[in-house]
Amino acid sequence: MKNFRWIIAATIFLFLINTGISSAAAKPEAFFKGKRINFIIPYSPGGGYDLYPRMIIPTLEKYTGASIVANNMPGGGALIGTNTLFNAKPDGLNLGIVNGAAMTLSQLTEQKGVRYDMNRFTILGRLSADEEFIYMGAKSPYNTLDALLKARDKETKWVTEGKAGSPYYRVVVVCELLKLYRAKILTGYPGSAEANLAIVRGDADGTAGTYGSRQSQVDAGEFIPVLILGKKRSKDFPNVPTVYELPGLSDSDRKLADFLVGLDQLGRLIAAPPMADKAKVSHLRAVLKKVCEDPEMVAKAKKQKRTISYAAPEEIEQMVSSVLKAPPEIKKRIAEALKRYD
Repeated sequence: MKNFRWIIAATIFLFLINTGISSAAAKPEAFFKGKRINFIIPYSPGGGYDLYPRMIIPTLEKYTGASIVANNMPGGGALIGTNTLFNAKPDGLNLGIVNGAAMTLSQLTEQKGVRYDMNRFTILGRLSADEEFIYMGAKSPYNTLDALLKARDKETKWVTEGKAGSPYYRVVVVCELLKLYRAKILTGYPGSAEANLAIVRGDADGTAGTYGSRQSQVDAGEFIPVLILGKKRSKDFPNVPTVYELPGLSDSDRKLADFLVGLDQLGRLIAAPPMADKAKVSHLRAVLKKVCEDPEMVAKAKKQKRTISYAAPEEIEQMVSSVLKAPPEIKKRIAEALKRYD
């Protein structure tokens, strides 16, 4: 009888120990330690969407305990890498940077090749939302806003990474607002680095993008910002007018400008495939927030002249949902503009 009781007690004791070990192992903190995370960058090396992830990866490793490998997957205006991320194994070991504005607008306008749903991505948070500009090359004859306004009967050449990229949409909308109906938009560049080079060489006139993606060209005097896509002038470029200062804007034009400016607040997102494991999601979201607030990270970003403007995933999810429910008149106006410059 005593032996029987001892066996029962020993069994219960071992069960409790194993349960405790299993519980500890199940904690997300323990899961990520020593693991390898694949971080997808849907652009080629050298541009802002490549440099931002590489800037934060060491701090991400610090807070996850994992080793993180940057994986550039350019092409299709970021569609190839974004599709790959969305359809990757949802185990927490596949993360990536997502162009919030471009990928949401590509879904809204039903672009070919979209194989993701922005409403279903596991958004960890927004890393940054830089000011957006229209840039003209120093070698272009249209390197001032006044020159652009006088070029309505001339052919201007613009470059972007692809038709699904955010620079493409910005260029399309701005050409529409400027009534540059003869504009030619050249696409097919793997990333902003290659597109930038075409303007520097004088093969094209201008492009659109954040200061973070065109920083070296602006600082070198190769790119000239002529218009800011925002409601306020930039403190860094106070002489550059806003899109709302363009002459002759109609009510419809202003609504289109409002949509574009609001869209750009989505910024650079850090995301994972649709994940069902709430504990892992919660942990990764907390990690990203810590990364964005880390003093060494903040100092590094400041030194590199890169903006960190964290936004919570819930806020971003609401913004994405709002964009995808755009009014019919906005969808129609964008569709007409895309057709015009196709």
